[in-house]
Amino acid sequence: MISRIFNSITFKIKRIIDHIKSVSRWFELMKVSHKIGVIYSLDLLKYFSFDLGQYNSLKNSKPLDFEGNPLPWFTYSSIEFLKQLDLKNKIVFEFGSGMSSLWWSNHAKKVISVEDNQIWFSLIQSKMHQNNILCLETSMKSYSEKIRSFDNLFDIIVIDGNHRLECAKNAVDKLSKGGMIILDNSDWFGNTGFFLKNNGFKQMDFIGPGPINRYSWSTSIFFKGDFSFDSLNKFQPKNLSWGISDNLD
Repeated sequence: MISRIFNSITFKIKRIIDHIKSVSRWFELMKVSHKIGVIYSLDLLKYFSFDLGQYNSLKNSKPLDFEGNPLPWFTYSSIEFLKQLDLKNKIVFEFGSGMSSLWWSNHAKKVISVEDNQIWFSLIQSKMHQNNILCLETSMKSYSEKIRSFDNLFDIIVIDGNHRLECAKNAVDKLSKGGMIILDNSDWFGNTGFFLKNNGFKQMDFIGPGPINRYSWSTSIFFKGDFSFDSLNKFQPKNLSWGISDNLD
């Protein structure tokens, strides 16, 4: 108990120090803005706040894009990558549910999510789409093993809830050939990433900011050599947020 309280206090102090550093960096940016150009600074602010949807996300306290559509609570760079893929025939399993469930249902064929929080389950259940299945499992064992109760394999397995290492252990045998496992906050769950790499997966990290949070983190995609996802468009990447559409070759 004492150790848990100490860790909690240490974490909160670290967050306060991080916020102070953020404010300091903001004032530093303001001081040098005349050198890089006020318009350029405002352009970057517009990109991050509006084009990526951060303003909508902060205003509504949930991950949204610039049009108010749901986003996964992943890093923006990982979302941009996933948007390039043709997911319409893919079946997704999520450990953890939320706005990501709605985003996957808009892009994939079917989404099955497992949640262990009764209150959150009741809140998100009413928002599910027709191709969403939401399950409630409150114990660590039933939650992390829920994926095994389905006969089929999954093209995409998302690990973004509680008990991530246990979930990863149950996920590896339920991934279809050519599929991928997405581990969010992989910078916080090194043992989970290490376990997946030890089981023959390659790790690709997408590091940077994402919706709501005022810090960078990593959303990692784990895959094997038979990775099998077609591009949504002939050329990839395409239709980047705040990008310039051009073809120079």
